[in-house]
Amino acid sequence: MISSSFLAWNDDSNHCYKAKNVAHELFHTLQSRLLHHGLFRPALDYGPEWLKEGSAAFFGTHIADGINGCSYQEVLDSWIQDSSDKSISLRQVEGGDFNAKVGFWSVAPLSVDQLINTSTNGEKSVIDYYSAIGSGKSWREAFTEAFGRTVEEFYTEFGAYQEKIKVTLDTSVCLPQSNSRVKCLGRKPNKSDGYTYVFNLPFAVLTEPQQWKIDSNCALNGYGANGSNTASNLMIDVNLNAQGTCHIQFIFSTDRLATIDFKVPVDLSITPTVTPTPPAGMAGLNGKVIFADAKQKPEDYVVSFCNLKIVQCLPGVVINRDGTFYTYLTLGDYQISVNPMNGGDALGWYSIDGLLPTSECATIVQIRIGNQSSITIDLSKQASCK
Repeated sequence: MISSSFLAWNDDSNHCYKAKNVAHELFHTLQSRLLHHGLFRPALDYGPEWLKEGSAAFFGTHIADGINGCSYQEVLDSWIQDSSDKSISLRQVEGGDFNAKVGFWSVAPLSVDQLINTSTNGEKSVIDYYSAIGSGKSWREAFTEAFGRTVEEFYTEFGAYQEKIKVTLDTSVCLPQSNSRVKCLGRKPNKSDGYTYVFNLPFAVLTEPQQWKIDSNCALNGYGANGSNTASNLMIDVNLNAQGTCHIQFIFSTDRLATIDFKVPVDLSITPTVTPTPPAGMAGLNGKVIFADAKQKPEDYVVSFCNLKIVQCLPGVVINRDGTFYTYLTLGDYQISVNPMNGGDALGWYSIDGLLPTSECATIVQIRIGNQSSITIDLSKQASCK
């Protein structure tokens, strides 16, 4: 079943998310038919949960590949990235409370990707596996027959693969947390030539935050969460020009708050040489800010984006020393302002004709799949609502 409480499901522009989830659930229907409707324990021992859910995620993502910006390769990369600091073994998620294991929803589909790509019959092996169980064979016997090795042999293979992609988190960036229930796990390299900071939260993250508060030293390029029904890992990508101590508060609901504290080493104060690839379901935005006063330092300001549909303004993006900036955004319509890094009133709102004092008639920038937008915000030109 798909929960309508997820913000991404309610976003009419997020076709990629919807396509993956519909295909995921339809694959569960196929599994049930192959098992003669025995998909629920204890009616039939259909085998490991990592294989049941991982195969649904694998096929769901493959089916959605190419639909409105969906990319299997990008999702696979995210599974690898998220699994690189997880110590979950497949034996731990054969059954029981598998959904309580943080990282399950990355490790499970990644293991199925590896299983299918190293099996003689490829994707058909999964169909053969569930068909064999449906015809009366034990799941272990069906596994050996369909995938050409015992499940224990595959556990050893995948364990070796996990060691190969394993990344040790750098904990030197962690500070004592304002909230003792939040744990700083450290940082790891990401594909954008920067770092992802990882924090463990004592609750499930099911929606976008309703609000956040960020200090003057940091600006985010993006964030995400991967977790279980009881806990989540919050992953923060910090703008490469940020440095110093960061203090950010995320408010997901009245009883789900996360305050995180960490430091960004000075050696990260560089401008990316490669424009990062936006995650699935998002699109990039390049820009340049032209300042009116030569005394104004670009790094003292941020560009903020307000999503008109969900009436929410995102954390500001740091402006590079040459006035350029880059970010990726969830699909939708936005109005854009330039704000002091240390808070205070906005310098103004972006419009094609020049800077506006309010958002009343600010230009609406459309973020769409395949539309790599580029804008110039000229602070030396003043405009007014007509």
